[in-house]
Amino acid sequence: MWLLTLALGVLGIVVTVVGVVADVGSWLGWNPSVGPGEGATGQATPTARTPHGPGAAANLMALADLPVQAGAANLTELPKALRENRAYAGSLVIACPTNQSSDKQRDVTYLLRGRHSGFAAQVQSSFPGGPTLRATLTLIGGFKERDGTITRRELGSALATAGQWSPISADVELAEELTLQARCDEPGGVLIISGGQVSR
Repeated sequence: MWLLTLALGVLGIVVTVVGVVADVGSWLGWNPSVGPGEGATGQATPTARTPHGPGAAANLMALADLPVQAGAANLTELPKALRENRAYAGSLVIACPTNQSSDKQRDVTYLLRGRHSGFAAQVQSSFPGGPTLRATLTLIGGFKERDGTITRRELGSALATAGQWSPISADVELAEELTLQARCDEPGGVLIISGGQVSR
């Protein structure tokens, strides 16, 4: 008789422990019948991810939303063949220079006022003469000195080829201005800048 009582007592303890574990697991969101990354139906559920941390999007500004300090006349439209392509939507386009002695480069300068820390974009080019022609984008930062003068220095560059995006980025901490300088193999083409953003 005492063996039966002992067995029932042990069984009661085991049931109690299992119940407590199940309750704690349920409270923590653990379900032993569902595999990792699956919901209650057994289907995979997406996991929300913030690639650059909370509020990162609020710290980015499109280059096109910044005031143009100089060179607005050097901005142009996409070539007709690319205008309907969504991959180029919202791109900034700089017309290539004529490559004459007085027109070797085209500059577009944006006012940063020392409020931004980084710049990133992708570049590509397009030429009527064919895909082997290239353009180069050079980033030049303008930094204000104590006497109010602006000192300019190169921050980075990227080669822009036809049909393929190339990344470009630069540290623009404390820069008063950012100049996008385009040089091209030959006139008639354009340098395309996509996704240009500065971080606050």
